[in-house]
Amino acid sequence: MLSYLLRQFVNSCGIFFRTIRAFFVRKAVGAWAAVRRAANFSRKATKVATASFQGAAAAVKKPTKREDYVETQRLFISKSFLILAAVGLVLFGLLVYYILWPYLLGRFFTARFYQGDPRLEDWSGRVRVYADEKKTVPLYDGTLESGVLQGKGREYDEDGLLAYEGGFLNGERSGSGACYDGGVLVYEGAFAGGVYEGGGSLYENGVLVYQGGFSAGAASGVGTAYENGARCYEGQFADGTYSGEGTAYYPDGQTVRYRGGFADGKYDGEGTEYSTAGAVRYRGGFAGGAYEGTGSRYLDNGDVIRAEFSAGTTDGAIQWFKSGRLWYDGGADDLTPDGFGTVYARSGKAVYAGELDRGTPDGAWLLSLTAEELREAFGDASAPETDGLRGFTVTNEELGMTVLCGYRSGEEPSRVLEVRFQPDGEMTSLLPWADETEFAQWLGGLSEDGPISRTDLAEPDGGLTRRVGCTGGSYACAGLSRGTDKAPERVIWSSDTAGGAGASVQLPASAAQDRMDALLDTLDGVQDASRQSEDAAAALLSGASSAQDAQTLIGAMSGWYIWDETAALLREDRSLLEQSLREMQTALSRGEGAEEDEKRLSDRLASLDRQLAQCAAERERAALMMEKLTGSAAEDAALQAALVCFDPAKLDAQALYDAAAQYASASGASVDSAELKLEIKTAVIDLGLLYETVCAARTELETAAQTAQTAAADYARGAAEASALREAQIAKNDAAAALLTALGDFTDRAAAVNTLSGGWLAQERDWLAEPFRTVFQKELDRAQTAAVERRLAELTAGSGQTADTAA
Repeated sequence: MLSYLLRQFVNSCGIFFRTIRAFFVRKAVGAWAAVRRAANFSRKATKVATASFQGAAAAVKKPTKREDYVETQRLFISKSFLILAAVGLVLFGLLVYYILWPYLLGRFFTARFYQGDPRLEDWSGRVRVYADEKKTVPLYDGTLESGVLQGKGREYDEDGLLAYEGGFLNGERSGSGACYDGGVLVYEGAFAGGVYEGGGSLYENGVLVYQGGFSAGAASGVGTAYENGARCYEGQFADGTYSGEGTAYYPDGQTVRYRGGFADGKYDGEGTEYSTAGAVRYRGGFAGGAYEGTGSRYLDNGDVIRAEFSAGTTDGAIQWFKSGRLWYDGGADDLTPDGFGTVYARSGKAVYAGELDRGTPDGAWLLSLTAEELREAFGDASAPETDGLRGFTVTNEELGMTVLCGYRSGEEPSRVLEVRFQPDGEMTSLLPWADETEFAQWLGGLSEDGPISRTDLAEPDGGLTRRVGCTGGSYACAGLSRGTDKAPERVIWSSDTAGGAGASVQLPASAAQDRMDALLDTLDGVQDASRQSEDAAAALLSGASSAQDAQTLIGAMSGWYIWDETAALLREDRSLLEQSLREMQTALSRGEGAEEDEKRLSDRLASLDRQLAQCAAERERAALMMEKLTGSAAEDAALQAALVCFDPAKLDAQALYDAAAQYASASGASVDSAELKLEIKTAVIDLGLLYETVCAARTELETAAQTAQTAAADYARGAAEASALREAQIAKNDAAAALLTALGDFTDRAAAVNTLSGGWLAQERDWLAEPFRTVFQKELDRAQTAAVERRLAELTAGSGQTADTAA
């Protein structure tokens, strides 16, 4: 369309100029003729001027006759139109040159200048200015107004790469724009007064690093900082740094690291710190990026520690909360209880008020206390006291601590001799180590007197099997764990006098008590002896080839266990008698005592040696029988599970009879109901009599145990001699041996009844039920096989007779 209009305009101009030329040529010819005709120019001047003005006036008037037109070959053109067109053409040319062309040049066309061109000083319009005269390296381009950049424009660096693109005001960057470095975007946003102002985005190597407010070229106001493309901070800025309220994020850009106050890019004021899992780690005051003032530290297990912080650590005192209630209040080394403090139980009672050493009760401090001071340290805790041979124990059950105190001796008060600490539940927080290495490091802070020892303990019950200890001055400390590199679960502190306390007695009270407890469990029908005991007994019993062998094997297993336990009791008796004999011999050397007493003790020791030899022989006999029946040795096997005890009066006699009858029938034996009922009744009566014997032996043991306890208390109070205490302990061991014998007799008879009933009793009492089931099933399978073989033999014999008769 534009080209068509231009073409029409050019054609019109051609016609116009040709017409004008013809007009002026004719006029010029006529004028020249008039000049030549004029003889006197001065006379004609006025006439010519007048005629000229009249002609001009007439020319601009509306044509009314032929003379008012210019004739061409094809057109008549009004003279007035030609004059007006000429004037208009001149005016149009002036308009184009002085107004239209500069406007077009400034708005639609770009002028190119060398930066040294003087026209730039007052130039208005669009320009591109170059740094070199050849105009190859651009400096800037945009719109100049009187030589000053205004509106949209661009600036370039010395290499001709884009440095800025955006708005200008009075030659300075202003409004929206983008800034580049080496052609790479570094900022995009608002400018004012020139370098950033208002909202914008900052980049490094083309990657967004900040988005938000700017002031005087620096991040200011509300914005978001990014690191590796992920947001790392969102909040308030001042002078390019985090300042005011904001939120810091972990590298994923989603998980909150901190939310609260900032100053100079660091945590400052009130705030909350979070873990990578999004859980609160700390809430409270900050200064310079560290904990400062009142705050609460949240542990991974949900516990909360409140304290006053300074430069990131506590001021030496903390309050530790568990499940929202106070658990510890006192001194601390940062977050670790250290110094004097109070530990509270779930009930809110103070169960320990004393010294702590790097997270755990200070055993060395406890060893320095008297019994009375210990009771005060245990505060409101329930702490029952139990008399023993070496002293009495105070047990703080809520804390998980057992303390051995020596008995009062004359004017010397009772003092702490040994501390055993094995907490459970929430109190395990007082065991601050995670493994053996950390415990060894903790031990290393106690003393430099000696190296740390490590010992593996062989405990068949699966208990604590690793001991790590050291000696620190006047006491020793050791930790026990359930294996190498495991965290110790029990810590023991003992003074150098603990081993000597009660040394003249040296009673293995704990071992004797354990044996008595095991016996009483069996009597009470508790079949949860150690898994090792059950597995060992089951493995041996499964090797029986017949029901009778199984019965014999039960007798051998129970006998082995009884003789082994009896030997242990006798050895304890021997140790006690040896102590009494040494005391007697010492007294005789001083001229005190009687030789008859010494002889009596010697005779008792000789009798014990004979009994020990008998125990060894009987145990060996039982072991040989087990090996014969199963092909497996039972050396050092724990066979307590072979024993059984129950009240026969509670047995279902009819069910026992039915089981025995069914077993006999399935085994192919003829059943005499009357005889079987009599045998069942007799067996139940025998079991009842043996059970009465067991109960009587149990009563004797309990009485002997109480007597030994009383003797120990009397000895501690000085009301009895050590020999009387030993005799009470020997009597207790003898009662335990008698109970073992009674249990063995009951077990033997129960095994016979079990065989009679085809294993019914074992299933009823859950007494090695599975291996017994296997043994009796084998017995029934053999019986069925024998029956089938007999039947086949009978059929074969019958067929032979028929054949002979037919022949």
